[in-house]
Amino acid sequence: MPINLKLIRNIFVIILLFTFIDILSHTYLETNYSLYEVPQDYYLNKVLYGVPLLLFAFFIYGNFLEKSFKGEYTKTFILTSITVLGLQYRYYYLYSSKFNVTVLILHYVILAAIIYFAEEKKYL
Repeated sequence: MPINLKLIRNIFVIILLFTFIDILSHTYLETNYSLYEVPQDYYLNKVLYGVPLLLFAFFIYGNFLEKSFKGEYTKTFILTSITVLGLQYRYYYLYSSKFNVTVLILHYVILAAIIYFAEEKKYL
């Protein structure tokens, strides 16, 4: 799959949507379950690092994995895994294990749903 400006724009929109939903979910978890508050640069970093990570995931999948792993679910799993684990790696040392596990699962579910929807609608 070639990486072009349309793909980059759609990836940017996916990460922005992911960040917006993440802001809502973190606010909910902070108020109702007393999880740690995250600084405001947490969300900016999600956009700054999320776009290149998802582009990298597309590059890896398109050049090395597409022939071996076909299907929408598999593609969604691979793209989401590379992106979420790349983002989560930065927070491993900053926050508690409870926070990391909760946020890892939350990020995975949110991003997988968005990527799957984008695949279904042929945005990617």
